[in-house]
Amino acid sequence: MGPASSPTSPDAKTPPENAASLSFSGCAEVDLRPRLLNSVPSLRSINVTKTARMVVAPRIYDSRAKGNGESAELEYIELSQVDDLSVSRNSFEGVSVASSFWMKEVTVPRVPSLAFNFDHIKEFSIYGSRFDRVSMWGFKLASCGEFNALGMTRFFSMASQSFSMKCDKFMAAYNVFGQLQDSAFDVEFGLADIQGNTFETLTGKPFLDLRPRPTEPSSEVPSSVQSGFVFRENKFAADPTLPFGSLAMPAFEKVDANEESYVDIEDNRFVCECDKLAWFIGAATHNFDRDSLEDIGSEKRGYGTLDFIDELYDTAGKCLRCGLRSCEVVEDENFGDYADSALILHNGQLKCSASGRPLESQRGNGNGSNDVGSGNADKPSSYNYEKDDGSVDSFHNRRDGNDGKTAVGDAALASSGSPRPMSSTVSALLASAITATLLAASS
Repeated sequence: MGPASSPTSPDAKTPPENAASLSFSGCAEVDLRPRLLNSVPSLRSINVTKTARMVVAPRIYDSRAKGNGESAELEYIELSQVDDLSVSRNSFEGVSVASSFWMKEVTVPRVPSLAFNFDHIKEFSIYGSRFDRVSMWGFKLASCGEFNALGMTRFFSMASQSFSMKCDKFMAAYNVFGQLQDSAFDVEFGLADIQGNTFETLTGKPFLDLRPRPTEPSSEVPSSVQSGFVFRENKFAADPTLPFGSLAMPAFEKVDANEESYVDIEDNRFVCECDKLAWFIGAATHNFDRDSLEDIGSEKRGYGTLDFIDELYDTAGKCLRCGLRSCEVVEDENFGDYADSALILHNGQLKCSASGRPLESQRGNGNGSNDVGSGNADKPSSYNYEKDDGSVDSFHNRRDGNDGKTAVGDAALASSGSPRPMSSTVSALLASAITATLLAASS
């Protein structure tokens, strides 16, 4: 079909009332008008490709017009190679998608609140696209079979609750996330697979409301719905720094509530610069501010932040070296080895050994003190001491549970006599699924 004009243009084209599908290719501009689905009730699919600009008006379906409040059901929507997609608030309100909504190589300068707001969608998949600014509830999916953001999609700025959705499966793999605010991932999932992404700037706690779907003891989870949490091979640039507690995930304690679920956290990478993430290293190696981290959460959210942070540290991979455009893995330097000597105790304070900058405590006194005598970094189980001659004595003995608290990291594994559980079958299955999905997207 030829290019569609704007709604105010006298030569705007209107599809016939009995149209089952709309397809556009090579257009200067395509506009989807208000109440499009009301005027074309038989419409089941929309396909737009190789188009300079596309505009989706508010409420392409108005459930109030029928008076029954029912959803309009489309089979699928496919958008590819769209240079400029403009979506409005409530564009898809009242719409359900029985099969899939695919976006491939699409640029979206702005995602307003409730832009992608569907009654139900079976599959929402994004490949190799770009989103400059995503507002709160930009993606709001009350009922979702699966959501996939894959193939180096870039999200430059995500507000709180940019992703607000309840999905059987949530996958974010091999993307770049710029600025992330508190609860950017407000996602309730059956299976979450977050791997291979680059997280550049965390201005808040983006995983604060990332949580597994609640399961009641009496409920029966369908066998077709997988349950688990995968968080691996992600890169944290910490630009300019990694704010205190920004890796918090209170609901981590609930991810294995279902005995059939699994957890795979492995090989996440961090920049080896103490001044950028001193609290993270200090919490894992010196018990620094662990009580403050443990307090992040609530009865509703959970209190699993400390366990999640310990897992990230204990399974961390190689160091990162980050520039303006990308982060590269430093193959000959492990993050754990770097962290072992990153901090020293000097004049009663915990400091970064390279810069001499003291760590600032988040405790309630508000003065930023981390004096050993204050109890904040008292009796560290992994530490370096600076001698009078300037040399450093190093000791390493991760908290082993003898202090009355649960053992963590290597000490926990040693005390249990068990190796860290691995799930090679699950990892291989997920890797195969990602590969198959990307190949299908490129075809």
